[in-house]
Amino acid sequence: MGVGLILDKGEGRGHFFEDAPRIKCTMLNLTSYRFIACLMSPLLWAWDLWRAYRQPIYQPFRRQRWGRDFPVPLASPCIWIHAVSVGETLACAPLLRAILQQHPKHHVLLTHMTPTGRDTGAKVFAEEIKQLKVQQCYLPYDLAGLSDRFLEHFKPQAGIIMETEVWPNLVAACLRLGIPVGLANGRMSAKTLGKTLRFPTLARQTYSAFSWVAAQSRADAGRFAQLGVQSATVTGNLKFDVQINQAQLEEGQMFRHNQDRLCFTLASTREGEEAVLLPILLEHIKNRSSVQISADAKSETTPLILLVPRHPKRADELLVLLKQLGVVFAQRSKGEQVNAQTQVYLGDTLGEMWFYYGASDVAVVGGGWLPHGGQNPIEPCMLGCVTVVGPHMFNFAAVTQDAVDAQALMQCTDATQLKSVLPVLDNPINRTLYADRAREWALQHQGATQRHLTLLRKHVL
Repeated sequence: MGVGLILDKGEGRGHFFEDAPRIKCTMLNLTSYRFIACLMSPLLWAWDLWRAYRQPIYQPFRRQRWGRDFPVPLASPCIWIHAVSVGETLACAPLLRAILQQHPKHHVLLTHMTPTGRDTGAKVFAEEIKQLKVQQCYLPYDLAGLSDRFLEHFKPQAGIIMETEVWPNLVAACLRLGIPVGLANGRMSAKTLGKTLRFPTLARQTYSAFSWVAAQSRADAGRFAQLGVQSATVTGNLKFDVQINQAQLEEGQMFRHNQDRLCFTLASTREGEEAVLLPILLEHIKNRSSVQISADAKSETTPLILLVPRHPKRADELLVLLKQLGVVFAQRSKGEQVNAQTQVYLGDTLGEMWFYYGASDVAVVGGGWLPHGGQNPIEPCMLGCVTVVGPHMFNFAAVTQDAVDAQALMQCTDATQLKSVLPVLDNPINRTLYADRAREWALQHQGATQRHLTLLRKHVL
């Protein structure tokens, strides 16, 4: 769609410069960006109509994306947090709740760009929404007039953008209206830095406008400095402080206990990965050698595979794959029961990852087996799952490397290496060793929420 208005396939989340031209353009500044965005707005409008027609999930609240039909603001003061989709919404939970707990006169405006992000927020913060402490809204597209209309309507005391969702018009509007805005849990991969620096003038105009930046790691902080950030504070990753859904966890643990089988989970898989990973797991299960298996009861039974796609709407596509592979499967969204003959349990539901990880002995986390950038490996480690990831973890590079160095997870160079890793994990002693290291590693990295709050008090609260 163009610079700043490019939308990810199916999800509708934006990425600043994600698919920008490879030439370096120093002439593109904020003024020219606004002009280009304005010229492209009719195309964006047509695309938005087409998407709402093809995917009705985008129809509700659609006018909010165009600066219309905003809800009536809750009482001031308001802190605005932007969490584009599911991962950012879950990551902001400890910070959001800490703000409300320590500043009870405030309420939080929580914005999203994707329906799945909004649905996740509605579930995670159901009690806070009921108490009128959290209000939800879609963030408008990054057109100058829409950003101003949004900020003037809600009049937030301050803005917090989660992780990577940086829009030039939005940040400029905050600066113009005197609204301090910061980047929380900030991450900047080397790949994204290279893409962003194709437009160095616009990038530095945008990033230098942040009042504060909380970086996940020193490497992230260094890359933000190259974009004009005056001072990036290393606070760690909020995802280590995420609150576990105990009800889901206990349900998953009970599921695993009732199965009395070793449970492998293909978690948060992306397009194309299931066709590569699922046959490898099925072949391993078929060829398991009794020599590699100790005497524990779970090792003597046929393992169960939990297949949990990142986007549950891909269930129909995966059902075709499962039928082609000729496996016996059950589908969670339909309430189908798992029995001794079930080989694959399709987890096509949203917001139940604590259940799936609670049911897991080994979690093969998707997103990184093909160049999608990876998915969050922290949650399975927190629960003591043996965690295996692929080579393309560039969106979680620092976390992954740190975990590998601590021997808290295993990273394969390609899917073929997974074939040699799986027999090692048949041994319960090896699984226990990796599980203990994973829990210890996750525990050592907690505390990012308090460091974020210290930064917020210095600049805002």
